[in-house]
Amino acid sequence: DSDGRAVLDITGEDTWFKSAQQILHVTYKDKNFSKEELVQWLDKKLRFTMLHQSDKMQFIERAVDYQLKHASLSELSVNRYVLVKRLHDVIGAILESHSKKRFETAIKKKDITTKAFEKFPEIITLSQEIPEDFNKNYYKKIDKLNKEELVFVERMDLDTLPNLRYWVRNREKKDPFYIQGWKKNKFYPDFIAVTKKGDIIALEWKGGDRVSNEDTRYKISIAEVWEKLGKKLHFFLVHNDNAEEVLEKIKIL
Repeated sequence: DSDGRAVLDITGEDTWFKSAQQILHVTYKDKNFSKEELVQWLDKKLRFTMLHQSDKMQFIERAVDYQLKHASLSELSVNRYVLVKRLHDVIGAILESHSKKRFETAIKKKDITTKAFEKFPEIITLSQEIPEDFNKNYYKKIDKLNKEELVFVERMDLDTLPNLRYWVRNREKKDPFYIQGWKKNKFYPDFIAVTKKGDIIALEWKGGDRVSNEDTRYKISIAEVWEKLGKKLHFFLVHNDNAEEVLEKIKIL
């Protein structure tokens, strides 16, 4: 419970034994920071390397001054981990908003480009290969699929499409295919397919409860930008209600 712990054990079929509760003697020791020490501590914890140091320090000092209007320095010191988390979120939101504006400006100026498609690694290490064989997968064997990936493979059955050269599960942070938007993290579509004509198809599978959430809307928006960068680039958000429709579109590529 909140101020102690106990050991439970069982022997035989239904006999429980509970040891005497042990008291945890926790002594809280912390230092009340001065304002300068708190600012320096926050500076070390807020690691935004893209910001000028002077700008970051000025922001932190103003934030601390504002907080001191509503709380004591002692309270800020004790709750500094809460404070640093909130400041991290605020700075992150400001940077993301700025990045979005720059991204939209770059689109208007046609400064957004796509690099040539890189080949997937010839050899990969599988943690747990699945027994199924696929005729058109890029690799002879593929790694264990999670529940959603397995549903996608069963619903789409890309092996049956005669116009495909190959398809592959796109491994996040491991494979070379990704779409970079205005947010920090890259978008790795779940599956990539390449047709015999050289069309590149990015496929993202979503369960019914995530078809229209904020993350999905973001991925769709940057994938649509990527699509417009080449005639042979195609993106499809796939879910249970449109799987057959997407398959029909892929067949003619």
